[in-house]
Amino acid sequence: ELLAAGTWAESLAPGPDATGVAGWTAGPFAGTWALTERVVGAGRAWYWGWHPTAAQALSVLRLLADRAGVTRLAEPLPEGVLLVRRGAYRLWFNFTDHAQTMEAEAVIVPPRDVVIS
Repeated sequence: ELLAAGTWAESLAPGPDATGVAGWTAGPFAGTWALTERVVGAGRAWYWGWHPTAAQALSVLRLLADRAGVTRLAEPLPEGVLLVRRGAYRLWFNFTDHAQTMEAEAVIVPPRDVVIS
């Protein structure tokens, strides 16, 4: 769900080769598009008609991941933990000064360390 725009906003009118993805529901742009998508070659281009907050960007990235069939973790990663997948391996990086536990993933990463699972 998108929240109110704060920095700047545009009312978008996608052409025949683009589609609206998310629209404005209130304010002066109510009923117009805020986010559009266009197929470009084998990929897609998304145009954001506002400067998103971190929560808004995360919401749209989740939508993109769902559309791409990306499997999510059972729980969100703690602040300071990064997960990278390389083939069959997962590399868990802990950039904090204390151990981090991902209980649903059965992984404990010591402070300032890496675990490969």
